[in-house]
Amino acid sequence: MKKKLLILAAAALLLLSGCSHKLTSAVIAGQAYSNLQKTKSAVMDLDLQLGAEVDTSALSQSLLGIALPMGEHATGTIALSMACETTSSPSAMHGNGSLSLGIPLLGDIPMEIYTVPEGEDTVMYTNIMGMYGRKVLPAQEAGSQDKEPWYKALFGAWKAVSDDTISMEEGTVTRDEKECYLIHARFPSSLIYEFLTSSADLSMLQKEGTEVDFGDQKTPADIYIDKESLLPYALTVSDTDFVNTIASQTKLSGISLKAMDLTVTFKSFDSVEEISVPQEFRDA
Repeated sequence: MKKKLLILAAAALLLLSGCSHKLTSAVIAGQAYSNLQKTKSAVMDLDLQLGAEVDTSALSQSLLGIALPMGEHATGTIALSMACETTSSPSAMHGNGSLSLGIPLLGDIPMEIYTVPEGEDTVMYTNIMGMYGRKVLPAQEAGSQDKEPWYKALFGAWKAVSDDTISMEEGTVTRDEKECYLIHARFPSSLIYEFLTSSADLSMLQKEGTEVDFGDQKTPADIYIDKESLLPYALTVSDTDFVNTIASQTKLSGISLKAMDLTVTFKSFDSVEEISVPQEFRDA
C-alpha cells in the first residue's frame, strides 16, 4: 500500500511539473479572467496622459470663451488621474481625481464622477470645479444593466482577438514589488474607448452628430497578472494611432494630440459593498 501511495504521489508531482511548463498566455489570461468574474467589486487607480501640442489662446477660447494671452503654442501634457471604485451588481462606478489641460494659469481641475443605473438607463453625475451635471449615457455607452462591468470587460478583451495576437514574456516580471506574468495583447480600439467613456464624459470633445469610428483598429496593451492570486494587477496602453483617430473627430480647436499613455492599476477586490450618489449631486 505504501509503495502504491508513493507511486501515486510521484505521478502527481510529475503531472504538476508538466503543467507548469504549459502555462501559455491564453491559459493564464483565461484563468485571470475567470477569477475576475468571481469578484463583486474593485478599487483601482487610473492615470491617463495625453501628449499634446497646444495653442493656449485658441484652447482657452474654445473651453472658456476667453482667448487668454498665454502664448501661441506650447508642448505639454493633458493628464487625468482618478481613484476609482466599482461594483458588479449593479454595475456602478465612482471616481475622484483631477484633470490638467496643460494651461499654466488654469492649474488642475478637480472632478468627481458617479456612473449608476437608474431604471432602464445608466446615468453619469459629475462635479467639475464645483459645477454639477447629470447626463443619461447613450445606449452604446451605457448598454443594459446585465452588461459586463467595464473593469471586467476590459481585461476580457483578448476574447475578441485571435490567439496569434497574444504573447507572453518568459518567466515573470516585477511591478510595484509584485511578481507578475506579463502578457502582450492587441485590443479592439473601440473597447478601450468604451472603457474611457465609462469613466469620463468625452462627448464634449466630439463634433456635433458624430461618433468615433475605429473600424477594425487594434491597440497594443500590456497586461500584468499577479502570479500569486492570478488576478489582473495592471494594464498599460501606449498608442499614438488611438489618439489620432479621436483627434480627427474632436471639436476642440487649438489642440493636436501626439501620444497616449494609459495605466490602470488594481488596488483591491471585494472591498466595496455599494456605490450610491450623494444627495448634493442629485439636488444640484
